[in-house]
Amino acid sequence: MPTDLKSALGAVDWNSNVTKFVQGTTRLNKLTTCCSRIGLFTHEISFQDFDNPALPFLQEMKASAFQIPACLALGLAKPAAGLMRATVESALYYTYFRVHPQELRTLVTKAAYYVSRRQIIEYHKQHTPNFGKLDEKICLVDKMEKWYGEISSIVHGQIPGVWTSKSLANTAALQEEAKAPIKIFERATEIIQLTFLMTISNEDWEGINPIARNHLLKGLSPNQLNTLGLPKV
Repeated sequence: MPTDLKSALGAVDWNSNVTKFVQGTTRLNKLTTCCSRIGLFTHEISFQDFDNPALPFLQEMKASAFQIPACLALGLAKPAAGLMRATVESALYYTYFRVHPQELRTLVTKAAYYVSRRQIIEYHKQHTPNFGKLDEKICLVDKMEKWYGEISSIVHGQIPGVWTSKSLANTAALQEEAKAPIKIFERATEIIQLTFLMTISNEDWEGINPIARNHLLKGLSPNQLNTLGLPKV
């Protein structure tokens, strides 16, 4: 069996997969936009919240996001699905644990302790100013639930064969097959973008560099910007 695995791994031209993948300018630009936005949110929020013990969730969000293009370039789309879910969940965890230090300590010390995304959303509805009212128009929770259900069905294998190759040895560069993973990554990025914009305080938002603020708002529709009370870019 080890010999068979060695042969299967050696049968794939991983470098060729990457070379072929990055020749697609459109998909590379889309992935760059997603990663750049997540990276910028990580940098700017970390600067504002520099001493918060929940910051590792932001670093986890960024690390997971930046591994997604690597997996797609290698031809490994299904692992990218797990990374996408980890990226969104890390963003959610940060918005909750940044204001729940005691619960964060419990999370670190007790393996059985768990906070679900629905608990986090309910917390924001009850305690984050204007979150509920904004969600009535922005529909973030609905977008998140639909996205989460779709990505989870892939991660858990509820729809067999989605984003997978028939065998390890046949792992090939993604071309047209990359469209679906990239599209769902774009949706994940929008969910993260809206999550932060709906939970960051006005004071923290005003503390972000104006040039960075403009970049963080890109991709949102005029209606979304108007609802959030933010300027057009």
